[in-house]
Amino acid sequence: MIASPPPAGGSPARRALGAPGALRLIACLGILPPATALGGPTIAVMPFKNLSSTRASVGEAIRETVTSDLRALGGVKVIERAFIDKIVAEQNLQAQKTDLDPTSTIRIGKLLGAQLIAAGAYQEVGRKVRLTARFVSVESGQIVGSTKVDGEAGEFLALQDRITADLLRSAGIETPQARAVAKRTRPRVRSLKTLELYGDALLAADDGKRRDYLTAALAQDPDFTYAARDLEELERRLQTYDAAHSAETERSLQQLRARLEAEKDPQRAAMTLQQMLAQLAVSRHYRQQAAFCRWVIGMPNPPPSTPGYATFPEQAAMYLVTALAMVNDWDGVLREGEKFVARYPSSMLFMTVRSQMERALTEKHLVEQGVEGARAEVASLSPADQANPCRTVAIHSRQRQWPVVRRTLESMKPGQCDVYNDEFQWYQYGMAIGDFALARKAIERIKPRDPGLHTSLHATEMAMPLD
Repeated sequence: MIASPPPAGGSPARRALGAPGALRLIACLGILPPATALGGPTIAVMPFKNLSSTRASVGEAIRETVTSDLRALGGVKVIERAFIDKIVAEQNLQAQKTDLDPTSTIRIGKLLGAQLIAAGAYQEVGRKVRLTARFVSVESGQIVGSTKVDGEAGEFLALQDRITADLLRSAGIETPQARAVAKRTRPRVRSLKTLELYGDALLAADDGKRRDYLTAALAQDPDFTYAARDLEELERRLQTYDAAHSAETERSLQQLRARLEAEKDPQRAAMTLQQMLAQLAVSRHYRQQAAFCRWVIGMPNPPPSTPGYATFPEQAAMYLVTALAMVNDWDGVLREGEKFVARYPSSMLFMTVRSQMERALTEKHLVEQGVEGARAEVASLSPADQANPCRTVAIHSRQRQWPVVRRTLESMKPGQCDVYNDEFQWYQYGMAIGDFALARKAIERIKPRDPGLHTSLHATEMAMPLD
């Protein structure tokens, strides 16, 4: 009976999913290759249901980590989470997606082209965690594999490996990779807060919030590799967008300036100039913005601005002060700010300029205070530590003594200190003086020495000026 041809209606692999024992027996007899040789079943993973007081975003995090692990194991095909959610939303089943009934499971599975739906639940009690999971056959709506594991919350990733391997085994889908993954060593998870933040990132509506949640998850637990991987992919994508945006901004500004210089109609010239000022204000090309603003300030016959609003030289003078503040040129902020205050004492933009000047004064005051602060801190060290640049450089950095920091860093041998007292200080120095190219280089040098620190600092690149 086992060797007889299968009846019509679906592939042998799909029908065998309803009877895992038969599948294994047939594979052993050599009559039919195992699921992996057939290309493996297609699996859709749903969010894990929350059975405890933790936030529901943990269920999304578990779903993503399980999906990632299944995809890495091979032997099965895994449907992307975004595509699953799209189909679920179209079927108005968003509220039930953690606990689909058999009819909905079959409908969703068929729309997705899946043979199996993976679903499960998690529960935290004190320091203990229970994970349960099951495979539901799309063809029959029946459970064809299930498992349960218990352990400490800190062992979450190891528990997840066990439940993934056990679930595949219970459904008759076992590969050498699955057996190996159940035995691998995994770092401890510091708390389920990491998973909450990771789940929040998965549910975030935009890339900015997603990056913030991923960064927070890694701050909570630097060893949580899923968040590190997602953050690196996100930042790579955002950097590509930034590069394309910068190139487009450059082309657009060149075209606008050529049009402005050739424009004879004052009203059209005014519209073009306003467009350029607005575009530069959001481009993160602050040094380019400063140069353009100086050009506008010096225009002999600027076009008329909107009645009742600041003139174009007045707007440009304000934008100039703001651009200098964005690159931490505090002397420039005070110099150009004083010019603005003298020239436009009743300007509606006065308070914007004044706030930047106050910020510059605060920064310069902190630098002045830091002279004595650094001297006192260094004097409190032992003679050996006073002669040790690895000890003194962080003090001078904290006290904003940037020329001393640079001299100290240049005097040190590569790798002489730990990463916090050499490469991190180069990063701090570059950010403080507005040398963002230097700061970016320091971030890249940190990567092989401290991946966790690199991940945290790498997120700041998305907000750095582009020139």
